[in-house]
Amino acid sequence: MIAFKVSINGKEKFTTGVDDWDSLHAVIMALRADTNDEDHTISLKIGGVAQNSEPDKLGSVRWPHLDIEIGDEVSISLVEVDIADEPLRRFRSDKPMLEKSLIDEELFELQKQDYLRLKELFKNEEFA
Repeated sequence: MIAFKVSINGKEKFTTGVDDWDSLHAVIMALRADTNDEDHTISLKIGGVAQNSEPDKLGSVRWPHLDIEIGDEVSISLVEVDIADEPLRRFRSDKPMLEKSLIDEELFELQKQDYLRLKELFKNEEFA
């Protein structure tokens, strides 16, 4: 199968691929909360779309997101392998049966970050 071999700063992280792939993608994403360059996150996201034997049902796969920093060297090699690391999550992504792509721990972490950001934003507000 075709797969991506992913390394950060020379350290292999995982090999991503599934036998029933339709597409595989890797995205380096930099996000910032506002125009303050200090308030940003940079991550590598790898996922794909898997074939499905049932018509009109779309399946997606995703591997762990990796936080990266300025200066990190990201290497993605296109390889042919017999076995790859299992995806973190396989989920239905067709519109009638859209499933969440996050695992519970990731969702909790995002909610915690939202809570802390909002707590700071409203710390001086009084509510009746």
